[in-house]
Amino acid sequence: MTSGNKTMGFITRTVLATLAIVVVTAGSAAAFTGYGPPSFFGAAGSGTGQFSEPAGLGVDEASGDVYIYDSGNLRVQWFDAAGDRVEGELDGSGSPSGRFASPSSISEHAAHGTLFNLAVDNDLSSPSAGDVYVVDPGHNVIDKFSATGGYLSQLVGFKATIFGVAVDSSGDLWVSEEGEEGPTGNHGSVQEYSSALANVHIGEISPPFLRSPGIALDAQQNLYMPKGARDIAKFSEAGGVLQEEVTTCECVRGLAVDTGNNDLFSDEESLIARYGPFGEPYRSPIESLEGISASRAVAVNGLTHTVYASQLEADTIAVFKFGVLPDVTTGPPSEQARTTAEVQGEVNPDGQEVTSCQFEYGASSAYGQSVPCATAPGAGSSPTTVTADLTGLTAQSTYHYRLVAVNAQGAHAGADQEFTTLAAVEEVQTEGSSAVTAAHATVEGSLEPGGFDTHYFFEYNQPGKAPAATLVADAGSASKDVHLSAELENLEPRALYLYRLVGENQFGRTTGEYRLLRTPVLAPMIEGAPAASFITSQSADLSAALNPENTTTHYRFEYGPCPSLAGCEGIQSTAVEASAVYGHTPIGAQIGELAAATTYSYRLIASNRQIASCEGGYPVEEEGAIVRCEEGGTPVYEGGDVTGPQATFTTAPQIDVQAATGLASAVTATSAVISGTVDPDGQPATYTFEMGVYAGAATMYGVISSGPAGSGASPVEEVLPVGGLQPGVIYAYRVTIHSGYGEAVGAMVSFTTLGLPAALSSPGALPLLGTPNVAFPKASTPVVAPRSGGEIKTAKLKNALRGCRKHHKHAALAKCEKVARARYSLKGPAAKSATGRSNLLAGV
Repeated sequence: MTSGNKTMGFITRTVLATLAIVVVTAGSAAAFTGYGPPSFFGAAGSGTGQFSEPAGLGVDEASGDVYIYDSGNLRVQWFDAAGDRVEGELDGSGSPSGRFASPSSISEHAAHGTLFNLAVDNDLSSPSAGDVYVVDPGHNVIDKFSATGGYLSQLVGFKATIFGVAVDSSGDLWVSEEGEEGPTGNHGSVQEYSSALANVHIGEISPPFLRSPGIALDAQQNLYMPKGARDIAKFSEAGGVLQEEVTTCECVRGLAVDTGNNDLFSDEESLIARYGPFGEPYRSPIESLEGISASRAVAVNGLTHTVYASQLEADTIAVFKFGVLPDVTTGPPSEQARTTAEVQGEVNPDGQEVTSCQFEYGASSAYGQSVPCATAPGAGSSPTTVTADLTGLTAQSTYHYRLVAVNAQGAHAGADQEFTTLAAVEEVQTEGSSAVTAAHATVEGSLEPGGFDTHYFFEYNQPGKAPAATLVADAGSASKDVHLSAELENLEPRALYLYRLVGENQFGRTTGEYRLLRTPVLAPMIEGAPAASFITSQSADLSAALNPENTTTHYRFEYGPCPSLAGCEGIQSTAVEASAVYGHTPIGAQIGELAAATTYSYRLIASNRQIASCEGGYPVEEEGAIVRCEEGGTPVYEGGDVTGPQATFTTAPQIDVQAATGLASAVTATSAVISGTVDPDGQPATYTFEMGVYAGAATMYGVISSGPAGSGASPVEEVLPVGGLQPGVIYAYRVTIHSGYGEAVGAMVSFTTLGLPAALSSPGALPLLGTPNVAFPKASTPVVAPRSGGEIKTAKLKNALRGCRKHHKHAALAKCEKVARARYSLKGPAAKSATGRSNLLAGV
C-alpha cells in the first residue's frame, strides 16, 4: 500500500472514531469524557468462556469482537464487545505445526510480559482485513486465521523468539523478535510483512536495545516497544530512535495504540497508563485506568475507545468503557465537629442520569467507608451542589474524603480532600513548672471543658522511658478556661522530664504539647559505715555503699596506719573511680603492702561537684561538661563533696613460712628418695623439689615436683622417689615453700648415685628432669616416679606424727597422734598398694 493509502486509512478511521464520540457527547459540548471503573467477564476453568492465565488480546473494530489468547488452555477464544457471548474458538489445528504449544523455556526479558500474543488487521481496505495473526510460541511461528477461525497461512523462519505482533493502519504486519547482545550493542530484528493474503516480507529494522514482549504502532507508522520492561522506546518506521524513554514505571507488560486518536496505552500490571496522542506527554500519563491486577496485555477498540486488559491470575478480562461521565468536584468541608462533619461538592450530570452519588471517606486516601449524597444530582446539564453528613468520627482525627458520581457509562471520582475533627477537649494547654526539687515538681496547665464533664491528669517521663501519670482529677464542666496543676512525685535528681496535660470527656481524650523540666543535682550520699574483709598481714578488701544521685560521681578510699586519720602520717588513697547511677551502689577496692599486726583507719570520699553555669562569663565545655568559665564569669556549682564515716581494721600477724631439705635415702645407680620439711605457718602454701647435677654455687636447678603444702601450723615432711638418674653422678636438691605471704628455700643437700660414671661427661643439669612453671597454689604433676595415694598418706602420717612429738607432750601429744592417724589412715586397696610400693622401694 502506498503512503497515500496509509494516510487515507488513518483519516477514515479517525473520522469514524470522532463520529462515535460526537454521538456519545451530543447535547453536552463541555461534557466530561473518560474511563470509569472496569467491569469483568470470564472465569477460571477450561470450559467455553473460561480462562486459564489469559494473555494476549486483540480487537476486531468492525465487529467489536475481542480475541483472548487463553495461554493455559492453549487456545484463542473471541467474544462480543461486552464479553457476554462467546463467538468462537481456535487452537491451531489445521496449521502445519498443529495445535499451539508452550515454549520450552523463556529468557529473563521474556518473563516481563507474555509470549502468547495476537493481532487483528483492522484496515478495511486491506486484503487481510479482519484476519487474526496468532503467535505459536512453542513452534516460534505465526499462524494466520480468518475472523471466523479458519486457517489461512503460516509465517516461519524467525531467527529469535517472537516477542510481539501488531498490524499498522495500512494492514502491514510487524513482528518483534527478542533482542540480542552484539558487538555494537543490544539489538534484535523487527520484521515487516505486507498485507497480502500470502504475507510477503518487505523490510527489517534493528532497534539497538534489549526489549521485552510487546509492540504497537500509531497512524504515523511509529513503533513502540518496551525497553527491557522499564521504559517504552519509540522508533520511526525506518528504525530511528524518536524517544528513548516514554515512561519510567519499570513494569511495562504490554502496549496498545488507540487507532481512533493515537493515544498510547501501557499495561503496568495493576493499572493501564494512558498517554496522549503519539505517546505525549512522555513522562507522565494523562490518566490511569485502575482496578486490575497481574495484567499481561492491553487492547483498544479505536472506534469505541473501549480498553481491554487480561488479568493473568484472576482469569478474567477487564473492560474499561469510554464515554460521558458525571463531572465531579469535591468541595471543602462545610462543617466539622468532634464526631461529625458535613462535606459537600458539585456534580454536573452532563445530561445523563446519575445513578449513584456518594462521598467516600476514611483515615487515608484508601477511604473504606461511604455515605450517599443527601440529594440526587439528577440528569441536568449544570453543576448541582450535593452534601452528606459523616458520623461516628473520632475527635481530633484527620479524615480523607472524595465525591463519586456514577452514570450508565461508569463512575467519576473527584479529587481527594481532607479535614480534621475538633478536639475532644478544647484549648488543652501545657504550661510551666514550679517548686522543682530533685524529687518533686509542680506542673501547670489549662483547658476549656466547654460545658461537658471533664477530667484531667499529667503524663510525665524521662525521654526513652515508660511514662507515669498523676492521679485523675475533676476539671468541672465550665464553659471557660480552667487553670489546673498537679504534683509530680518520685523524680530523680539531675534528670530531664517531659510532661503534658491530658484532658478527657465523653468524646475522648486530648493531649497538650510536651514541655520540659530539669531536676537539680544532689550531692552524693554515702550510705552507712564502710567495712573491711579478707584481712591478711599484708592486704584487705574495703567496701561501702554509695548513691551517686544520677550524676557522675568520683570516689576513692582513704586509709592510714593509725587508729584515726586525723593527724595520721602515711595516709594513702585507692585509685579514683566513677559511677553515675541512681540509688544504692555497692563499691569496693583492695589495698595491699600493709604492715602486719597494725591497726588501720579508712573511709570513703565522694564528689559530684560540677559547674552548672557561668554568671557573667562564657562557659567552656569538654565532653558535654562545663570545665571553666572565661571572660570573668563566675561558676555556679551543683552537687557537692562528701566524706564518709571512719572505721578501723587490724592486719594479721606476720606469716613465717619455713623450709628444710632432708637427707636422701634408698640411693641406687639410677634412683633415690629425697625429702624435705615445709611449714606453711597457718596459710595456704605450695612446695617444690628442685634438683640438678652438683656444681657448687653454680649448680643449675630444675623443678621436678610440686604440690600443696596445706595451711597447717605445723611442719609437714614431703618425700619424693626420683628415678632416671645416671650412675656415679653427684646430684644436689632442695625443697622450697611458697605462699601469698612469702617463700623459703631449704639448704642444698647432695648425694652420689652408685656405680661408675658414664664415659661421656655429665651434663650440667638432669636431662630427664623437666622444669615446669608452677602456678600458685595449684600443684603440678611430678615429672618422675609419682607416688601412689597410699604412699603419700603414709609419708604424711609419718610427718604428722613427727610434728606431734616435736610440738606436744603428754595428753596433747596423744590427742595430736590420734587426729593424725585418723586423718592419714589407709584402708582397703590403698593400704595394699602402699605396702607393695613401699616394699618395692625398699628392694630398690
